[in-house]
Amino acid sequence: SSAKQTLLDCYHCCVVLFLACFALQVISAHRKYKISPPETTGHPEFERIFRAQANCSEYFPIFISLLWVAGIFFHQGKRA
Repeated sequence: SSAKQTLLDCYHCCVVLFLACFALQVISAHRKYKISPPETTGHPEFERIFRAQANCSEYFPIFISLLWVAGIFFHQGKRA
């Protein structure tokens, strides 16, 4: 249904914005701790921020796939 599609699209957009926020935090940390962009090691706080962003990026495809499969095949609206 259209409402289900809209809700899934909304969740998808929220997750993409969340990933973009993490990417901006990594850019900011690169500048704050004066670590040139190819480098991924340095100040411990930078490494934590970078690792959080990397973890989100690694699990994003799995999460989005499961979100769409669950939204399409396990929608509870018709059963209520």
